[in-house]
Amino acid sequence: MTQRPAALCACAALLAACAAESTSIDPAPVAPSDAGPQTDSEASSDAAPEASLPTEAGPIKRRVLNRSPFGNLDRAGDLLMDPDFEFSTGRGQTAWVAVSDLGQQRLTIETGGTCRSGLRCVRIEGSTALLGEATGATNTGSTLSFWAKVPGDYCAVINAYFIRAMTYTIVPDAPITPSTDTPDDEGWCRFEGTAPQQKERLAIYIELKPSVFSLSAVLDDASLRPADGMSALAATSEPVDPDAQRRVRDRLGWLRRNRWYGTTVRERPHDGIGR
Repeated sequence: MTQRPAALCACAALLAACAAESTSIDPAPVAPSDAGPQTDSEASSDAAPEASLPTEAGPIKRRVLNRSPFGNLDRAGDLLMDPDFEFSTGRGQTAWVAVSDLGQQRLTIETGGTCRSGLRCVRIEGSTALLGEATGATNTGSTLSFWAKVPGDYCAVINAYFIRAMTYTIVPDAPITPSTDTPDDEGWCRFEGTAPQQKERLAIYIELKPSVFSLSAVLDDASLRPADGMSALAATSEPVDPDAQRRVRDRLGWLRRNRWYGTTVRERPHDGIGR
């Protein structure tokens, strides 16, 4: 009977020691009651700091463009002899010539970012017009397209006509018109039209309208192809403006009388024959 109270006292002493030892351990930290729920990034001790937003880069100073010196190479079978103006220069016998009431003029060449395709394009201004030589489609009509960078907000500041290349007369019932009323974001307008089959090969005549002779426009990326079955021809007869007929006759008439195709006798080198 004397051993039981001693055993009970020993157990009580052991429990008291365990209770004292457990209260000496620091409790886990508790978040303040007014704090919101923790996110994954806050819970992770090795989370990366939040990336700072980029600062404003400022205005664009320059753009880098990849251009081919041969123009638009995605287009094959073009009937124009130099659709991208890459090889037409000065007053030479090139595929494109500039003409006015005073005769043939020097082409105004633009380069680089001013152009739409390739490295070169042409600017027309005032009463100077442009004539582009082409080959002919044998058994079908011909579909034309070209791009013009125009001043202002309207595309319809340019006249363009199909020309019979031997007689330098306008092909009737074959209007060339802009695809849209207003330029795109970079100021370019696309013009297009289809001419019926011709006995003569074609040329293309492009001018500013007389009401905007004080302005200028850049021309580039032209194409003349045989018309396919999906190309729309003029549905109704549309007479050519008599004033346009007169301008073409005056400007191209001078070119027809004075332009030489090939080397003239006076320019040939002496070869010892016919002296």
